[in-house]
Amino acid sequence: MTNDGRKRRLPIARVEAGRLGDRAPAERARLTEACYELWSEFFEGMTRERFVATHLFDDTWVGAAYGIDGRLAGFYNLNTMHIDVEGERSLVLTSGAFVRLEYDAVPALKRSGLLAVLRVRVRHPFARLAFVPIATTPVAYRAMGESMHCFYPHPSRTTPAYVPAALREVCRRRNLVVPPGTPFVVDFAIRQRKVDAIKRTASVQRPNDDTRYFLATVPRWEAGHALLVWVPGDLQNILRSGVLLARRSLR
Repeated sequence: MTNDGRKRRLPIARVEAGRLGDRAPAERARLTEACYELWSEFFEGMTRERFVATHLFDDTWVGAAYGIDGRLAGFYNLNTMHIDVEGERSLVLTSGAFVRLEYDAVPALKRSGLLAVLRVRVRHPFARLAFVPIATTPVAYRAMGESMHCFYPHPSRTTPAYVPAALREVCRRRNLVVPPGTPFVVDFAIRQRKVDAIKRTASVQRPNDDTRYFLATVPRWEAGHALLVWVPGDLQNILRSGVLLARRSLR
């Protein structure tokens, strides 16, 4: 137990990250099954085949965190696409992250994910790069606020005019359903399984501006609505986000 009475989360032993298509068939099948099993602890309403078709492709970069018991504690999937917005081509990274609540996997996956984004930035030094994570819970959106220096939509920053148009193109390419009048919200037509457990987390019990903004913007998150977030991928934002994450890790 921690000093404030909360149950201490289980530690992480290692994080494995790499391109899914580079794995041997048997290894890829095991990882895919483990990811779907973990995902299914949080959501229902999507078959394994549909999950693979929307999350895991040959070129998907997967970061998988394992506990000291060898169990998959959490993972993120990072996918890339080129889109044309306002006459300029952008390299867009879309991602989701899923973590079992009993593990302390978020910091390790944040570090791995930031390194993955930096890797893409180095490989495409002159591309207009953006990172588009999808926050399915207030916990996920708050975690982005704690690790990303600049992102949109934001509780206090004005969203640049090109961002909604860019996100609409991302939704079109990924066949994501956008409810009317909600430029940043998508509907996965799935159901949250662990609503009560999520509501008991410190992120929700002691909300900050990010938590309150998410709950006001995505009131139907329990029913499968989620928030698209646009994170500029310029080197300055990546480095500042790295510094922010390092400071939080030290604290």
